[in-house]
Amino acid sequence: MKQLYILLSGFCILLLSYFFLADNQARLVPEEIKPQPTSPGYSTKNSEHEGDELAKKTGWYESIHITNNGINWRQMDLNYRLNYQSTGERSDSGKPKGDWIEKGAKNQAGRIVYAIYDKELNTMKVASAGGIIWSTDLDSIQWKATNDHFRIDGIIALSEFVTNGKKRLVVASSYGRVFYSDDSSKTWTEATGLPNLNASGTIRKMVTCADSSLLVFGKEWDSDAQKEIYNLYYSNNGATSFTSIKKFNPVFYGPFENLDLHSIANDDSVAFFYFRDSIAEISGKTGLFNYTKPANPLLWGEVMLTGCRVGDSLKLYANVREFIYSSDGKANNWTHRGILKEKAFTSNSMSYSLTDTATVLFGGIELFTTRNGGSTWKKVNDWTSYYDNPEDSLHADIPFIGRFEKKDKSEFHLIGTDGGLYVSYDQLKSVKNISLTDHLTAQYYSILTNKQNEDLIYAGSQDQGFQRTTDDTLKKPLSFDQIVSGDFGHLSSSDSGKSIWMSNPEFIGYFANAKTDTSFAATWDFTDSFIVSHWLPPIIADPVHPNKAYFISAYKKGDPDKKSIIVDLEFKAGKIEWATRTHNFNIDQKKEEYLSALGISPINDTTWYAITNKGNFYYSFDRGYKWNRSSFFAGPGPEEMYGSCIYASKSNENDVYVSGSGYVNAPVYYSWNKGRDWRSISDSLPSTLVYKVTGNENDSILFAATEVGPFAYTKTDNRWFSLSDGSNPDQVYWDVEYLPRKRLARFVTYGRGIWDYELKEKPKDTTDVVEHHAEKNSLFLFPNPCNHQIMISGVDNENTTYRVYSIRGELVLSGIYNSAPINTRGLKPGNYLFILYSDGDSPQMERFIKLGE
Repeated sequence: MKQLYILLSGFCILLLSYFFLADNQARLVPEEIKPQPTSPGYSTKNSEHEGDELAKKTGWYESIHITNNGINWRQMDLNYRLNYQSTGERSDSGKPKGDWIEKGAKNQAGRIVYAIYDKELNTMKVASAGGIIWSTDLDSIQWKATNDHFRIDGIIALSEFVTNGKKRLVVASSYGRVFYSDDSSKTWTEATGLPNLNASGTIRKMVTCADSSLLVFGKEWDSDAQKEIYNLYYSNNGATSFTSIKKFNPVFYGPFENLDLHSIANDDSVAFFYFRDSIAEISGKTGLFNYTKPANPLLWGEVMLTGCRVGDSLKLYANVREFIYSSDGKANNWTHRGILKEKAFTSNSMSYSLTDTATVLFGGIELFTTRNGGSTWKKVNDWTSYYDNPEDSLHADIPFIGRFEKKDKSEFHLIGTDGGLYVSYDQLKSVKNISLTDHLTAQYYSILTNKQNEDLIYAGSQDQGFQRTTDDTLKKPLSFDQIVSGDFGHLSSSDSGKSIWMSNPEFIGYFANAKTDTSFAATWDFTDSFIVSHWLPPIIADPVHPNKAYFISAYKKGDPDKKSIIVDLEFKAGKIEWATRTHNFNIDQKKEEYLSALGISPINDTTWYAITNKGNFYYSFDRGYKWNRSSFFAGPGPEEMYGSCIYASKSNENDVYVSGSGYVNAPVYYSWNKGRDWRSISDSLPSTLVYKVTGNENDSILFAATEVGPFAYTKTDNRWFSLSDGSNPDQVYWDVEYLPRKRLARFVTYGRGIWDYELKEKPKDTTDVVEHHAEKNSLFLFPNPCNHQIMISGVDNENTTYRVYSIRGELVLSGIYNSAPINTRGLKPGNYLFILYSDGDSPQMERFIKLGE
């Protein structure tokens, strides 16, 4: 008995010593985890389907940038970025100090949209979808980003030439803008003479002719005529300024895609313009527009023009509504050659060969070639073959094909795809992927790091699938494995990342064990029963049951009222079962409202929040069955805010934040009473779209991923700071998460991959994390303080048990840890010691605080 008393006394002394002394210990990085073999999975592609998906995506993307009539959100974003480039942050005082670390993926390239070649230097300049221009030698590929400090969105064309003794790079954006740089992309100047295009126009083509003259074809709103027109512009001063040389009335000439512009080469004297049933030659020297009607009239319809000149003989090809025509020596003599039933991916997806003038190349989802002038066509490879042979098989989606000539007159082609850039030296009989390494152009929608082991990273990408890496132990770009192909976003998990839910434009996928599984445990095709309003519909995992989730932004097929409802999902017996709830969030008279974000409190899982694309906010205290509508904010009107994110505080049950479109109102709002009342917290944050907001351990710092870069908000300063400092790229930052053990905010961009902002200082006004057994401990408890449940980070061994002791040494809770949240409802408010026992390892200890109910 005496011995037992001594043992208990000793344990209590050890326990009390731990509570007061453990804060001074250090934490060890978890063991390395080796990559697992992977394989591609679920996805489908066809030309017609892909076109529909692109239209849906484009429409949705525009709709989330809510503005008043006459407001150009792209111009607002551009103005901020230009101003920030010239002035920088107004004050650095109070900004969370940190360092940027690029994380890749270094082996999963994104979309390449254009390329040019300098035969004198044997170098290329290549534009990626993130608005970045890359340079490299053609023979020794070493990619270098040239304009990370200033992206150019929507690049549709590049041109480079010498003017006034300087090499000038000209860039055309599909969003109606032309920029040029005379100092290797360090500084940029916008061309003048294109005010209507700048305001709200679209550029289809820019081509270069002899004497550094350029032609730009676009559509715009003619403010004088008060109607949309097509306009052809000409510059004879290297894009410094443009003048209109020909306008076209859409009523007479049809859709924008029915007209096309083509230049054979930068040193050719003329460019060619296809419109209606005629072909025009445009002088590069004067801009004079001369057109002729062919002897055999051409078809009207969507057109692409390409071709070359062989001596004095003109060999042009036109694809008009799937019909292939070729010119027989002159622009007015055309012959029908064949049919190609494929839709072009972009206006730059068709090219030719000068070595073999009967060879034409056409890109849609896949690339097709003809060797007999268009009579018959052959696919280069199926898009699925990329996954078995990414080096020698083209990735799906072909935005660009270009023909180039080396100094020795040998011909080669460059092919832009959604998986990087390819080169071919034999007219596409074979191809080679030159973006397999260090072409850091990945386009991500979503990020999720395993909270038990922060070396496990998962990402949802644009057309490079769901990806993972298992060995984040170095501060540099990482290689990622593509597990399943396609587009994925809204990665969500409630068991620290062991299982993951995610969305695709057509289905919901579920991984039961995301670390090792090479295919979905189950998928659910929501298109069978629902119409979705969100291109990538949001999904959120249930905080208590990881195999359950909630799906929003949809209404049942055949429902005339388009009731926007929550759909319950459950992975059960190898499949995903679904059931609908009854509350309708579509209260819009035009029936255009839908749930755009859903949030659940990590402290109290009965507290739910919801917001719509019209800015109506709701709160529920019974797990989302009964809802109350909030007055939200006294602004210009809720219909002017698209709600993109709800962040329920992990440290205070009463606090909740929402973010969204901020072009006519504040982009971030804060509620201190569970969504009943709100105020803006947008000081020093630009008027832009905020995609995601999250917080650090105690929410003393908030992080925001926005259309114009990464930001951080500090409660002590009550303002936002731009985290851009010249060492991170100017990009659209789509998602962000906070990693408590590594003390960093992890951002994903739509064009430059993953970037970590590693904090140099510990959070202010928060108790230091308890750390014990420094040589082995990586245990982390959150939220801390907690209310109804607590979760664990830094544990990878599933064969573990736990015990919870009160400060008096009483055992109050125990069990087997299985990655699910631990229920703490039965604990009284106060301090507790959590001890985790793993086979073969020393016990790991962590203290936590239990709040009152």
